[in-house]
This record gives sequence, structure tokens and C-alpha cells, in this order.
Amino acid sequence: MKKAFLFLAACFCLLNTLSAESVPVTPMKMTPLVGRNCVINQIDKNLVDVVGTESSLNNLLDTNTDNYASLSGLAGIDVAYHQIISIKDIENCYSGKAGEGLETGFVIQSVSDGTNLLTADVLKMFVVETYLDGEKQESSVMEGTESGLLDLNLITIASDGKTKVSIRTTKPFDEVRLAVAGVNIEAFKQMKLYYAYVGENEM
Repeated sequence: MKKAFLFLAACFCLLNTLSAESVPVTPMKMTPLVGRNCVINQIDKNLVDVVGTESSLNNLLDTNTDNYASLSGLAGIDVAYHQIISIKDIENCYSGKAGEGLETGFVIQSVSDGTNLLTADVLKMFVVETYLDGEKQESSVMEGTESGLLDLNLITIASDGKTKVSIRTTKPFDEVRLAVAGVNIEAFKQMKLYYAYVGENEM
């Protein structure tokens, strides 16, 4: 009897786990993808070489959202399309309300001598994509093109130059990736990446 009870209890826990994993989360406000549930799933090797230390990369995932990793290594890229990094939530998938979608993207900054270097032309170079279990879901660019963000209305710039680059998703996802389609050496030399996020509100 005891063994049967333990078996049934284990099955119940497993079903609860599977059920929780299958239900997409819809954050009610802007929520950074940081902490123990989140991992760097992919990262450009050149970026790792420039960042140099594991602690700098950990800045992208720790709960202090003022920490950042330098993306100055982007100044040396010479390709039309270049994936930078992806952040994956290993415990949750996300989805917006029916018909409304869900904003997701990254917070970046590039400032020199008090001047924001992230002009509209530079911001158009960034590409935001979502994935679910490694399968591409949606992108901020049209399929088959290498242009950058299509909807500049989804770019938000705070007074300190911190800038949200994002897309509004309509499909579930557990991973968000940042890429760049083009090169702007001056802006990239000062580039900082703070964190990935889902949801929206005033910065």
C-alpha cells in the first residue's frame, strides 16, 4: 500500500510539472530575464574574447539590472548579419494575451560624452528573435531579408540613454536572441548590454 501511494504521489508531481511547463506565462509588467532560471544559451565567440571574464557575462543574468557586459567587440565585425547573444528561460515559456502579443527584447546603451549614439539608423540594425525549444518562432525582420528592426515604435529610450529594442510576439517562446545587421563602429565601441526582458511598462 505504501509503495502504491508513493508511486501515485510521484505521478501526481510529474503531471503537475509537465502541466506547469506547458502553460505559457504572461508577465503583467516588464520582467528582466535574470536569476537562476535563465542562462546564456548562445553567444558570439568574439564577444566572449572581448568580455574576457565569466563575471562580466554573469552581469547579464544577475538580479542587479544596473550591471552590464560590454559589447565593444561588435566594432570589429564585418558581416551583414551577426548573432550576438541569446538568453533562455529554462523553466518558463512566455506568451501574450490573445490578440495582444507580448513585448520582448533587450536593454542596451551606447553613450559618449553625454551623447546617445543609438540613432534611428543604428537602431534599425538590430534584430530581435524568439525561439521555443530551439525552434525559431518570430523575428523583427521579414523572412529572407537581413534588414534590422521593422517597427521603431517598439524602441524606447530613457533619459540616461538606456534603450529597449524589442518585438511584439504572437507565439509562445522560451528564448530571445539579439543580432545585428550592419556595422556602426563608433556606436558599437561604447555598446553595453544590460539584460533581456519580457513584458512592458515605463523604463
